[in-house]
Amino acid sequence: MQEIEDGGTENKSGSSQEMAWKEGGRPQKAGTIVAIECAAVVLVGVLIWFYRLPDLSPLAEHGFAVLALTIGLWITEVVPAAVAGLLFMVLLPLLKVAPPNVAFAGMTAPVLWLILAGLLLGVAVDKTGLARRLAYWAIIRFRADTPFRVVVSFVFTGAVLTFVLPTVVARVAVLIPVTMGLVEAFHAGTTDRISKFLMTTMFLASQSIMMMVMTSIEPNLVAVGLLARQGIHVSWGHFFLMWSIPALFLNTLIAFVIPFVLYAPVRQTRLDLRRLEEEQRRLGPVSADEKKMAVCFAVVLLLWATSAWTNLNPAWVGVLAVTALFVPGVRVLSMGDVRQRLNLMHVFFLGAVLSIAAVMKHVALTDSAVRFLDTHFAIPGQGYTAALGLTALVQVLHLGLSDVTSFVASVMPIFLKYAAIHHLSQVWVAWVVLAASLGFLLPYQAAPILIIYSLGYLEMRDVLKIGALITLATLVLVPFLAVVWWSWAIPLWL
Repeated sequence: MQEIEDGGTENKSGSSQEMAWKEGGRPQKAGTIVAIECAAVVLVGVLIWFYRLPDLSPLAEHGFAVLALTIGLWITEVVPAAVAGLLFMVLLPLLKVAPPNVAFAGMTAPVLWLILAGLLLGVAVDKTGLARRLAYWAIIRFRADTPFRVVVSFVFTGAVLTFVLPTVVARVAVLIPVTMGLVEAFHAGTTDRISKFLMTTMFLASQSIMMMVMTSIEPNLVAVGLLARQGIHVSWGHFFLMWSIPALFLNTLIAFVIPFVLYAPVRQTRLDLRRLEEEQRRLGPVSADEKKMAVCFAVVLLLWATSAWTNLNPAWVGVLAVTALFVPGVRVLSMGDVRQRLNLMHVFFLGAVLSIAAVMKHVALTDSAVRFLDTHFAIPGQGYTAALGLTALVQVLHLGLSDVTSFVASVMPIFLKYAAIHHLSQVWVAWVVLAASLGFLLPYQAAPILIIYSLGYLEMRDVLKIGALITLATLVLVPFLAVVWWSWAIPLWL
């Protein structure tokens, strides 16, 4: 164990966790390309600022220009996402587009503090080794010595980790060392079919029930926060109930089907579990810190699940739990751990993402977008055709913006306003948009798959195949779930 500042310790997964949470394994671009992309983004922003667009007021034009500049920086990644987000919030009051209370609205939103609390709880779980212990336990417990049992064990492990690690990237970072151990136990090379099978299964299993747990991914919380701005408050428990069947049906089905569709010949392969059992023994007995984290998470999840009845805001429950982890006598976390394992600049990215809806409303950009949507794309009620068209439109739009969180924050306010004008269920529209945003085609659209791709286990054609199958499954299944499940589940629980 390597000591770090303020008494913190770094476990064996620290380096991969830090890479995943801070950088995402993204390759560096050449300086010339960065300069060209930066100049192009700035030029687009300037042109929008000065060019008179039809049906937009000068204030809406200027708001659109700043937003386009920010989204361009997020797409090209010429600067870190957090820096682009901070620039967005600073430029708005500096250029007299929006007052500070609107520009920085996301920084004071409870959902931001809930996300931050979840990330810090994830740091604590990773530091104590509890996440890795749970992963080894699940795989060995299910006797994952055949590919099918591997899928079952990974889906179960992903489901367990969904409750204790707040992002897909964090879950993948924990599971990568375990999966590498499985690859070695199968005596496979990096690009062998069994290796691709294992890494694909791990990636898909890490998302197995993520849509069911409100705090498992940031887009869920962004969607809930946007609904709260419309006066619709969705509790942790009600979110769980509304997404239970869709998550089990959609994500779990994908996790079981896609690996075998792409890598069917590995079915007869068998694994010697003794290597993993040896790795599990090296973890030693359950430590006091692991026990503390297990108790902490049990209490937090109980309070989150019952927030509809206790009226305790999940954000403040999470912040209180994180605070307790620093208290002497408990002291699972230190400031050194936070600096070592978490990029706190990410808060500025989240703050900007959560401010987009308030800014669009202030400059009346949402109204203009709704009018454009009304003219060129009508949502005919809440039937299968409407859900299919909305899903397809969201997937096409998603190709232009890599990060799912910023994508949901940018487009969902428009669809929510459209739903309100046309007397559609805003929650129904929000859930369809959220589910449709799961699809991807290229690595830059999904950070976890980008990490695996960067490690050399998947080639570009593998990523394209996986993304295409997920996108196709989403296009087929989301409209079906919208009609069969959400049409009656939403009125029942809200």
